[in-house]
Amino acid sequence: MKLEYDAIKKGFNHAEAFCLMTYQCESCGLREIVWNSRDGVTPFVIGCSKCKGLSQHVDWHYDICDPNHGATRGERIFVNITQEIAVEMASKRLSTIRSGSPLPPKKGTPEYTELFDLLVKDIYGNGDSPTVIEFEDPQRRRG
Repeated sequence: MKLEYDAIKKGFNHAEAFCLMTYQCESCGLREIVWNSRDGVTPFVIGCSKCKGLSQHVDWHYDICDPNHGATRGERIFVNITQEIAVEMASKRLSTIRSGSPLPPKKGTPEYTELFDLLVKDIYGNGDSPTVIEFEDPQRRRG
């Protein structure tokens, strides 16, 4: 497979390292290029940026290894998960559990805090799991 040779020839550990990859939604058909900003694996399926559908990595043979790709604001990219992202994801997950369910415990209780902390730890793992984010220009954050 050409992709394996491109990334490996450039000295990376993973075939999809720093690749621009096409994902296509099974529901709405949106095709989107997502950049892997790291030398790490990427998921085969991600959430669609337009609808609630699932997007699959397609057309692998057209992936382009480009470690110097300059992501633009609004473009989705893969990054290693951070504690901040794990906290945000845990909060969203706990907030979507239906009322009347035995979980989560009441917010503010020690049980809730314990569950929340375990969920954050599980999501974060060892910190090298990929997550897809919308790129935000770092220059915009200054001020």
